Amino acid sequence: MRRSAPRLAEHALSSLLAVRPLERLYAGRTRREDGPEVMVRQLLPGLDDAERDATRALFEVHFARLATLTDPGCLPLRERSSPADAASPLYLVTEAPSGVTLGELVRAAGSLPASLAARVATDVIDRLIHARAAGVLHFGLHRGNVLVDGDGRITVVDLGVVPFLFERLDGVLGVGPSSTGGPRPQWVVAAWDSLFPDPAAVAPELIAGEPLGAATDVYGLGALLYYLLTATHPYAGSSVVVYNAVLSGRGNLDPRHHLDTIEPGLAELVQACLSRDPAQRPPDLEAVRAALAPRAGTTSELLAAYGPVLRSRPYLDRFKPLLRLVGGTGPSAPVELETESEVVVPLFQGSGEPLSEGELLARMSPDQRRIWFAGATDRRDGTASATRRGLVLGAVIAIVILVAFAPGVLRDLGLTAPDVRPAATPLEADLRPVPDLRASDDADRADRRGPELYLAEPH
Repeated sequence: MRRSAPRLAEHALSSLLAVRPLERLYAGRTRREDGPEVMVRQLLPGLDDAERDATRALFEVHFARLATLTDPGCLPLRERSSPADAASPLYLVTEAPSGVTLGELVRAAGSLPASLAARVATDVIDRLIHARAAGVLHFGLHRGNVLVDGDGRITVVDLGVVPFLFERLDGVLGVGPSSTGGPRPQWVVAAWDSLFPDPAAVAPELIAGEPLGAATDVYGLGALLYYLLTATHPYAGSSVVVYNAVLSGRGNLDPRHHLDTIEPGLAELVQACLSRDPAQRPPDLEAVRAALAPRAGTTSELLAAYGPVLRSRPYLDRFKPLLRLVGGTGPSAPVELETESEVVVPLFQGSGEPLSEGELLARMSPDQRRIWFAGATDRRDGTASATRRGLVLGAVIAIVILVAFAPGVLRDLGLTAPDVRPAATPLEADLRPVPDLRASDDADRADRRGPELYLAEPH
C-alpha cells in the first residue's frame, strides 16, 4: 500500500511546511528528546506507480553518493528511504541548516567588497568540490540556497536534487534535457520555477536542453559572484525575457557596468564563468578557486563587517507550517482515529502555492476534518482578537480623518474663519525613518505552529 507521507525510521515528522510540484518539505526531529531539528524532503510524491520502481532505483544511485558526504556545509544525509520498502515514499533527511541566505545578506547590507565576496565564493566552491569528489553536482545554485551563519560558516542546500530530478523526469513530465534538442523553457512551468526560482542564475545549457556537467556549476558560481559584487544580475526582466537573453548571449556580463571599482581581473573571471559556451568557462571550480584565493579576505573580516546581519536563523523558520503533525500518544493527542493506522496527511497534489484552509479541508476525510476542528479554538480566538484589533484601528483612523478634514468642511460652509497660516515649505516634508534591515525578523515561533493534525499510532 502506498503511503501519502513518509514514515521515518530514525526521525519523526513534526510539520508540513511546503507543497511544491516536485516535492513536499517537512520539519522533523530525532526520536531522542535532545536531538536536533531535521529537514525532510519527500521527492516526487505524485509519481505514477508505473514509474515507481525505476525511480526508486535511480534515487538510490544518486543519493547513495550524497550519503558519503561528510562536510557539514553540504548537509550530509541522516536518513533516506529504504530501497527494500517498495511502498515507502522517496525522502531525504538532513540536519536543518541555519543562517541567512546570500539574498538576505545582500538585501540587508548591499553589495559586498570584492575581498569578502571572494571569501564567500571560495567557501561555496569548497563545498561544491567536496560534493563533486563523491559524484554529486548541484545544477541549481542561487542566492536563496546558500546560507551564512553567525560564525561565518557556509552551507549549500539542494545538492544532488536537481540532477536526480532532471535525469528521472526526462520524458515523464518534460523536465530535463530534451531528447529532440532545442530550448524548452516552458516545460511544466510550476515545476521549473520551483527548481529555479532565480532565472538569472540558470545556466544556458539547462534552458536549452544541452548536456550538463561540472561547467554548469561554474556558471552558477559566476552568477552568484556577480550578485555578491553588484547586488543585481546581468539579466533583468521576466523569466522568459531572461532565458531568451541568456540563450542569445545578450546582456552585460561585466560587473563593472554596475560598479566600476571592481578590478579588471576579477571582472574578467566573472565574465568567463558566465560564458554562453561551457567550453569557454574556466575548466573547473579549482581554477576559479585559484583565481579567487589571493583576493579573498578572512572569515574574521566577514564577521567584523556583517556581524549584526549574520545570524544563525533556522532555515525552516522561513516557512509557515501548513499542518503541524502531533504524535498519536500522550496528552497532546486525545482523539482516536477510526481510519487505518497510517500517517494522517492529505495527499496534496496542488500547484505548489500555499493552500488555503478551505482547500485543505476539501482534501481531508471526515475523520481528518474532525481532528482539524478539535484544535480550532485557538484559531478562532486569534481571529476574534484580530477582529477587535481591526475595529479599534478603524475607529482611530476615523477620528484622524475627522480631525484632519472637519475644519476644511466647516470653512467651506462659512462656519469658521479662513485659515491664513502660510503654506508649508518643501523643507517641512514628512521624513519617515528608514527601517533597520539588520534588525531580527524572527517571528515568534509560538505563532507559527500552524493548525494541528494528529498522527495515528501504528498497530
